[in-house]
Amino acid sequence: LYHDEDFKEYYKDGEYPIKASNKDRIYASVGVPKYFESKTCVMVRNCFLNFSENPKIRPKHNLFVDGKAQYNVKVYENSVNYQKRFSFTTVDIDGHEEQDIYLNSYPESKG
Repeated sequence: LYHDEDFKEYYKDGEYPIKASNKDRIYASVGVPKYFESKTCVMVRNCFLNFSENPKIRPKHNLFVDGKAQYNVKVYENSVNYQKRFSFTTVDIDGHEEQDIYLNSYPESKG
């Protein structure tokens, strides 16, 4: 996860969980180590955020469903298959000024 749209300033260990206010934009990148790059194509199939470390706690807010980005997600094109970049805006935080957010996804691989 990154602070900036250039995907250079990443969140450090002491910054987790991420504190976000309503409509903050968060930048994310998913990928595999470089030695897999020629044999792998990364896809983000299902991904959501919620406000608990437990991914079963609701509400959850979908970012990707069956590989399709949802309304609050922007996908960034790049020239490599082993890395996908996207950003999303945080959702209505139910009247809270700031809330911890957790990003959840379930990995799949096809080789």
